Amino acid sequence: NYGFTSPQHIIYLSIYLSIYLSIYPSIYLSIYLSIYLSIYLSIYLSIYLYIHMYTWTDIVQQKYTILIIFSHVLEHLNLQSSDSEWSNFSTPTVWESHGL
Repeated sequence: NYGFTSPQHIIYLSIYLSIYLSIYPSIYLSIYLSIYLSIYLSIYLSIYLYIHMYTWTDIVQQKYTILIIFSHVLEHLNLQSSDSEWSNFSTPTVWESHGL
């Protein structure tokens, strides 16, 4: 009985240390990266919205913001597809009648 100096205990300690050193930094790094990314994304989004609120105030104040975005999506689809079904959808006269 050698206690902690026996080769079995050294092998167990090395296995435990290798598992601990492989698992612990990955958990720590994932937590750190998730916190860092959430903080970075929130700061970036707040700056982006703060800058673009001044350029989008006239559109945000109107009631047809969703319709404007929808019309842009439909025009994008109309440019991509050559079907006659889409060409009847995104007529600009509908949006001009609302004063857009």
